[in-house]
Amino acid sequence: MQPSRGPVMHPLEKKVNAIGDRARRLLLLYGAALTLAVFVGAALLLGLVDYWSRLEDLGLRLICSAALLVSLVAGWWFLLRPVLRRNFGTLYTARQIERSFPQLKDRLSSTIAFLQQSEQDPTAGSLSLRKAVVSQTTAEVERLPLNSALNGTLPRRMAWIAAGVCLATGVVCLLDTSSAAQAAWRLAAPWNAPAWPKRHQLEIVDPPDKIAAGEDLEIRVVDRRGKLPSSVTLEYQVEGESADTVQSVEMFLHDDQMEHRLNHVARSLRYRAVGGDDDTMPWHTLEVVDPPGLTASELTILPPAYTGWKPYQATSHLRVLADSRIEIRGTADRPLSAARVLTPGENKPIVHQAVLSPNRLSFELLASSEPPWIAERSGSYRLELVDQQGIASGASEKWNLRVVPDTPPTASIDAPSSSVFVTANAIVPLSARVKDDLLLAQVELVFRRAGVEEPVDEAIVLAEGPEQPEPGEAVLSGDGDNRVLAYAWDLASLSDLTPGDSLEARIRVVDYKQQQGESGVRRLTIISTQEFEDRLAQRRTYILSQLGEILARQRVARGQTQSLEIQIDQVGNISGNDIDLLQGAELNQRQVRRLLAGDSESIVSQIENLLSDLRNNRIDSSDTERTMTALLEAVQGLEAGPLPQVSQNLITGLKNARDDLLQGQPGFAADPVATPVAASAGTIESLHSAGRGQDAVIAVLEELQGELSQWDNYRRLAREVARIQTEQGSLLEATEQQRIATLTRQTVDLSEQEKADLTKLSQQQLELSRRVEKLQSRMRQMEGELRETDPLAAETVADALDVGERLAISAQMRESGRQLERNQIAQSAAVQKEANEGLQELLEVLSNRRAHELGRIAENLSQAASELGELQKTAEQLRQQTEQAQQEPDEEKKKRTLERLAKEQKELAEKTHRLARRLERLQAQAASQSLSQASQSLSDAGEAGGQGDAGQAEKKAAQAESELEEAEQQLQQAIAAAEKELLEEQLAQLETALSGMIGRQQRLLDETLRLDRLASDQGQLDRAEKASINTLALAERVLADEVGALSRKTAESAAFQLGLDGAAREMQRAAGRLDRQNTGAATQQSEQAALQRLQQVVDALKPAEPTDPAQPPAEQGGGGDGPAPSQPEGAIERLAELRLLKSLQEAINSRTLELENLRRQQGDLAEEEIVEANELAEEQGRLADLIINLSQPVAPPPEENPDQLPDLNDLDLKGLDDLDLKGLEDLDLKGLDDLPPPAENKPASSGASNAPPTTETADEPPSPGKETTTPGEPKESSTP
Repeated sequence: MQPSRGPVMHPLEKKVNAIGDRARRLLLLYGAALTLAVFVGAALLLGLVDYWSRLEDLGLRLICSAALLVSLVAGWWFLLRPVLRRNFGTLYTARQIERSFPQLKDRLSSTIAFLQQSEQDPTAGSLSLRKAVVSQTTAEVERLPLNSALNGTLPRRMAWIAAGVCLATGVVCLLDTSSAAQAAWRLAAPWNAPAWPKRHQLEIVDPPDKIAAGEDLEIRVVDRRGKLPSSVTLEYQVEGESADTVQSVEMFLHDDQMEHRLNHVARSLRYRAVGGDDDTMPWHTLEVVDPPGLTASELTILPPAYTGWKPYQATSHLRVLADSRIEIRGTADRPLSAARVLTPGENKPIVHQAVLSPNRLSFELLASSEPPWIAERSGSYRLELVDQQGIASGASEKWNLRVVPDTPPTASIDAPSSSVFVTANAIVPLSARVKDDLLLAQVELVFRRAGVEEPVDEAIVLAEGPEQPEPGEAVLSGDGDNRVLAYAWDLASLSDLTPGDSLEARIRVVDYKQQQGESGVRRLTIISTQEFEDRLAQRRTYILSQLGEILARQRVARGQTQSLEIQIDQVGNISGNDIDLLQGAELNQRQVRRLLAGDSESIVSQIENLLSDLRNNRIDSSDTERTMTALLEAVQGLEAGPLPQVSQNLITGLKNARDDLLQGQPGFAADPVATPVAASAGTIESLHSAGRGQDAVIAVLEELQGELSQWDNYRRLAREVARIQTEQGSLLEATEQQRIATLTRQTVDLSEQEKADLTKLSQQQLELSRRVEKLQSRMRQMEGELRETDPLAAETVADALDVGERLAISAQMRESGRQLERNQIAQSAAVQKEANEGLQELLEVLSNRRAHELGRIAENLSQAASELGELQKTAEQLRQQTEQAQQEPDEEKKKRTLERLAKEQKELAEKTHRLARRLERLQAQAASQSLSQASQSLSDAGEAGGQGDAGQAEKKAAQAESELEEAEQQLQQAIAAAEKELLEEQLAQLETALSGMIGRQQRLLDETLRLDRLASDQGQLDRAEKASINTLALAERVLADEVGALSRKTAESAAFQLGLDGAAREMQRAAGRLDRQNTGAATQQSEQAALQRLQQVVDALKPAEPTDPAQPPAEQGGGGDGPAPSQPEGAIERLAELRLLKSLQEAINSRTLELENLRRQQGDLAEEEIVEANELAEEQGRLADLIINLSQPVAPPPEENPDQLPDLNDLDLKGLDDLDLKGLEDLDLKGLDDLPPPAENKPASSGASNAPPTTETADEPPSPGKETTTPGEPKESSTP
């Protein structure tokens, strides 16, 4: 840079030059950092590539080194050299500064130019003007931050980047300095670089050098340097082939080894393994030699002695009975050093050494050998012969050994199907299935008296075989010994049976192996005659409930028939939709017959069972027998008279109606919604006859229902109201559709069909009105009947009756019907809405809407399942007929048959389609979709059959069968889901009721604690406080009564009833103590125990926590696309009961220990404590009974239907494993037998004695044969 004047530089020039120098340094820093980063990064990247890829190609390495050198040269040439060559003069720098500060314009560069000129330069202009410019510019520049014109961020950032790259490279090099040095050397001198060491060093584990001809060669390879390469190849060269013929196969990884098996090696060979970067393994030589051979052999099976079977010869593949002994003899083709049989063992084969003959050519393994060959486990066995050179044979030749187990016999009790209540003089009909895979030795009826101190098993022999089975040939196939035994057990032959006693009966079977099997336990509880009659009354109530359901279904069928009668009488025409309606009426009529007298669940069967129980229990109940016999005769009279005639008339009418449509509309089969045609006289007469018969059936059923209504209860009213409301809702929808269709038209403008439709709707509305009136009449009668016996139920009925009369539901329905006749559809729809709202309010008074809705869904789904079963049967029959038609040689006959079948298949397709629509409305989407597909397949089958294509028709029919089967499975899943949700709703209602009771009991306990503290602090209570105790006792007793009433409502769940009974008992005990002004620890303990019992019931009702948090909850609902939970039927209720029983048992344990501690402290128990001990004994007995009952299967025994076994892995039973009863076994209740019994208020026991169990006294040593027991815990019998 040139000075402006003389040797002294102007300050402004110095400042500008300083900026220029700094700019040069920043550019040099940026260029050097970038060059360094690129060079070092490239070196690191190329070194890593070389390290991982093991570059051995010289050309590639030269390219890498050249690329690294190019990066360095390029950095110098393009980044550093231009900066060093650039002239950062003062004027250049000034112009760059002016670009950063536009306000300077060109004054700075002009000033620098003035300063560089001589003052005497005549061409420079006025000196004073130049000085003024210099002075002004200097002053202006002083105010500017000239350093900001330089951006040092990028150079510094690049410097940091270069430092980071260098640091990373250094870290990488430090991790493996030797490899880093070698990589650098290979980059610096690629032409003279050492090779990388190999990563893999393959080695064959125990390489064999000799093998028997035909045996398998198994090669296992490991890597001595660590992890095996991903691919290892076995190379081998077979003897006799050319030297350059090398075969190779890929080996597979197993247990950190590469393995491969060469099967049946017949010639010597060389082999080695290569993989990864290791191809230097030397070749191994394998010599193939001939193994010793078997020239003769003999297998003898010795069956177990208990079978009576004779020994027999067998071939190489064995199928023998378990515990049979096997002998083998054989001869080899050369002298042997050993012969052995290897049989399947638990973890490794069991070796049986055979005995060699003196010449070592023969061998034998006898039953007396050690160890003998006993068939215990299925698998494969092999015979291994070893010659004197050590060559073994038989390694690859194996034979199957199938051991058929002699399973223990099984027994199941068909009747009674569950625990029963009988009188002491009853005759109990028993039916049992017994089975053994070989032969049964004995069948016994074993029973014991439950609840006694030392129960003893008694036995009645039902069947018995000879002491030893007859000798015979071995039979390993067939059904074995399978029998059904019947026995009439007369309980009158047993002495001292009194009400409250219980008999636990089971079937015991024994086979000739002395294996035993037992059926499930059937508990026979002895009850009094009065108790038995009370139970019969409950069954009569259920029968009457079923009768009401049948009447409702009959009314539906009558309504469908009546609609068709109105259609024909007023219009005279029928259409395809009318055929559907008539078919629905026929189906409903068929269901009526089935429910009345069709199967084991019908009313006839239930009445017959009830009468049979009356006779078997020797009950003289003429009133019950007369009433039920009259009902049975009436139902049988319907079955013998009008019902078959109605069904036949409906079938005839349906056939005639179809013929009418086929004659008037030939395309009806393909077009179900055909143009209406005139109904024939036969059709009209059949419908009228069916209608008259249906009216007669309805009259009889209504009369029966009215005569027996004293056994009904108000819950049936809720179901009837729900049905009426459903029908009213459907009628309202039909009315709205009719209103839209006839909008703005007068009655005279309506067609005959539309008038007929209005008449139908009117008749339906009037019928609903009549039913509401009849229902209200029944409610008035029931209110009077229940006023004395059940005031609460009577009040509920009265409230419902008040709602019906206040809202005038029946009158609204009648007015709606008249409005429909006058074509006042809009007004009728408005009135129907009001009536429907009234029915809803009435229904909410009588029952819970949600539970009813779930019940209806489950019922409708079950009905659909029944219809689906009929469709499946029909589809199968049509497919079979199609198969037969395909084989028909007569083409004309074949064509007629296919046309007939095509019509039937299309009709079946239409039925299937209608059922699919119903299921869709019931939210069973998956089943509905499968049925729609089946309907399409059936329709396609019909089309193919109509065109004479029997093969395609058969194929589509088979496809439809498969789709129907899938729909059936999906429908069963939907039913299970609906029933599960209904159960959960019922349990939730119970939980809600108990939650309120828990709060009340807690408040009573808190009040008792407060009063007890007052008594302790004050010494005595005043009159007001004593009155509070009396009020507290009354509230406790009222709550106990409510809990008792709730317990009776849960009678179907004995576990919950047991828990609630215990809570009520503790409340009554606390109330009794409060009556005596006792607020002390005993009263508080009873109140706390009651509170604990209630809480235990609520906790049991709560759903179990999932064992797998990652598993989503099961789908809920009445139907859905997903599968239903894999739980068995009743599993939710049973699991809740099991949780409750566990809690109850723990409570009994705890209280028993407390009583024992009291006895030890006091020496004797007080009378009240003895009563409590007796109650604990009774409760323990009931709890044991419940455990036995819950252990009964909810499905047929496994041997009868193993595919329906529940998967218990889906249930959460983990808490039951923690149940600890050991504390009861360690109790010492000595002395309880010396205590006097309570003078009064002795509790009645149905399952245990009232007296305390007999125990040893404290000073008396235990007597032989005596055992200490706890209350309610039965002793083990000392009798074998």
